[in-house]
Amino acid sequence: MKSYLSLIPISAKVRRRQNRMTILCIVLAVFLVTAVFSMADMAIRMETSNQLNKNGNWHIMVKDISPETAAELAAQEDVAAFSAYSDINASLTENYFAGDKRAALVGADDAILQIFPGMQCSTAFPADGEVLVTANIRDWLDVTVGTAIPLTLPDGQTISLTVAGFNEDTSDANQYDAVVLVMNRSTFSQITAQVEESFETQYFIQFKPRTNLRQSIVNIENKYGISEEKISENTYLMALNASSNNDYIVGLYAVAAVLAGMVVLAGIFMITGSINSNVAQRTSYYGMLRCLGAGKNQVRMLVRLEALFWCKTAVPAGCVLGVVSTWGLCAFLRGFVGDEFSSLPVFGISPVGIVCGMVLGLVTVWFAASSPARRAAKASPITAATGNAVENAAASPCHARLFGSRAELSLGVSHATSSKKNLLLMTGSFALSILLFLSFSVLLRWVGFALNPLQPYAPDLSVGETSGQNVLDPVLVEQLEALPEVKHAFGRMFCPLPAEYQGKQGSIDLISYDTIQFGWAKKDLIGGTLPQEPKDGTYPVLTVFDKSNSLTVGDTIQLEDAKLTVVGVLDDSPFSSTDSPIVICTEETFHQLTGQNRYAVIDIQLKDTTADAAIAQIHTLLRDTLNKRVIFSNRIEGNRMIQSTYWAFHLVVYAFLIVIAGITILNIINSISMSVSARMKQYGILRAIGMDDAQLKRMISAEAGTYAVSGLVVGIALGLVLNRMLYTRLITHYFGAAWQVPWGCLAVIVVVVLAAVVLAVYNPVRRILMQPITATISEL
Repeated sequence: MKSYLSLIPISAKVRRRQNRMTILCIVLAVFLVTAVFSMADMAIRMETSNQLNKNGNWHIMVKDISPETAAELAAQEDVAAFSAYSDINASLTENYFAGDKRAALVGADDAILQIFPGMQCSTAFPADGEVLVTANIRDWLDVTVGTAIPLTLPDGQTISLTVAGFNEDTSDANQYDAVVLVMNRSTFSQITAQVEESFETQYFIQFKPRTNLRQSIVNIENKYGISEEKISENTYLMALNASSNNDYIVGLYAVAAVLAGMVVLAGIFMITGSINSNVAQRTSYYGMLRCLGAGKNQVRMLVRLEALFWCKTAVPAGCVLGVVSTWGLCAFLRGFVGDEFSSLPVFGISPVGIVCGMVLGLVTVWFAASSPARRAAKASPITAATGNAVENAAASPCHARLFGSRAELSLGVSHATSSKKNLLLMTGSFALSILLFLSFSVLLRWVGFALNPLQPYAPDLSVGETSGQNVLDPVLVEQLEALPEVKHAFGRMFCPLPAEYQGKQGSIDLISYDTIQFGWAKKDLIGGTLPQEPKDGTYPVLTVFDKSNSLTVGDTIQLEDAKLTVVGVLDDSPFSSTDSPIVICTEETFHQLTGQNRYAVIDIQLKDTTADAAIAQIHTLLRDTLNKRVIFSNRIEGNRMIQSTYWAFHLVVYAFLIVIAGITILNIINSISMSVSARMKQYGILRAIGMDDAQLKRMISAEAGTYAVSGLVVGIALGLVLNRMLYTRLITHYFGAAWQVPWGCLAVIVVVVLAAVVLAVYNPVRRILMQPITATISEL
């Protein structure tokens, strides 16, 4: 043997069983970090691809600038693509038709093909008289490249345009039963001049890779004097590049950083506690080395290198396990959940995830071994003779007053509390697992609020008059309800009204609900009750929470000749927020206030969303009844995709919660097992002087229970604070729902921890009782 370091592989081979749990802790910690960061990397790649295809590969859009400024922006060194963009009839309220389908017209430069990858053109870009059309027109008009299509203008004129290519992203066009025509700016200008239509020109900018996006935007603002109001960001793409300054996205960055930090801390505590326990049970071994002449520095280096020796197998195993689990989850999402995950890499390798896992393993093990190394170096030669039994010999008086004659319970609590550092590590490890559990559980609630189409009121089909007025006959609802394919049909009336509320003049958006819609709204109440009959000439109404809406329960709204009282606040609704408060009333109240009894929109829910023939029948019924004055919206595919995303998010979060729960259980079992192993000689002596098997079980159970109680108290106390903070930032601030104590999560946590303690106590006790007393006393 050339040096004491040669003992490392020999010791590892001899103590293979004792080291197994420490190696498992390192593997689990590396696996958790690798899997979390790898899955996040895969999700970012998928979302980047989806957003490029759906919303385009642009970073900012600038408006209200001169052509000269636009030319200078296009020549900027950090600009990769620049295109002007103008549109008419984007709201589909005017009578532009391609064939019999409503059409929106877009004029742009050839760089638009680079900015929107979904656009595919057979030529460099549509020439004069040519258009790029959404691919859904192929099914409606049976056209190919080179086919002429008729474009009918609002004045009745018809012009012929030649198809130059197709835009394969048809999700938005299909939803509104429409076609989008993209043409060069010359053709666009000719058409708009012909119909005397005014339009606004905006400019899309795509920056070059590895550009400091935030700094480039600031430079543009300062150099050309462009205000922030004239610049719009591609929020999703900027967020994926960690460059968004959107308040909500910045909040998500903070939440992600907190969760990632906690995952890393959980791994650090797990590894540190395990190494600390492993070294504690080998005090005699290090005392023996001191007897043989090893210096303190040699013992310290021995402990650290021995810990790194475990990393030789544990870190690669953890990384491989993390990568394989990421593959499995990606394969499941891509194969069984939905088409929106089709761009998710199945066998992708995430350098970020692997590096984070390796760094966590190596750095944590090195620093985690520092304190135990110093502790081992202090082992005196006398320890080799006396063994671990002398350790903590002068412990506290066993809490005799607390437990009375139950000396074994006093001993168990003393064993847990005698080493403050070990107690801190055990408590911190358990508490962090609980913190992670409570933190990730908030994401489940967030998904439910963020994905509105999953709400009970989400329609499969919608129809509305082009002007948005209340012109749809209620008889239509009765006709639709009578169809065997229709589950529900319901309408809403809409009217903006001038009003005075909270001491200021303004306006409200008054909307009607029928009985079934009020039934759905009941679960969204975050304050108050549903409206009843009018009393004393005052009409009860609901309002919808929004950051810009300050109305609360009890507030009154004075109309020109009526008074409204807010009796309830909803946290969600089918409507987009506006500058005016949304106020919801009964259909009878709406009729009394406005004199109107027709609907602005009718929503339809189907019994079978795959019945294409039924959908076509309903489409024909509405179109034949109302001619071309309606906008028909098919939301089935969009709802299906969002529902898949909803369950996918739940699956991912639940998967992490299960992993966290599993790691918590294994960590508790490992920690208690290591703690028991460190005191084997003490237990042998206690058995030798008369402690029976039942007392031994109670003593070890008391030790494990002390760790569990301390971990639960600290973990739940801190976890509730963090849970509320995350809930407020993610949900309350934007959706209005007040935080409530997550009793269900707390119950699960308590059950998991107690079950882990029971499992943790069983194996060490069984191992001790199966050994002869003499063997236990002589255990090193």
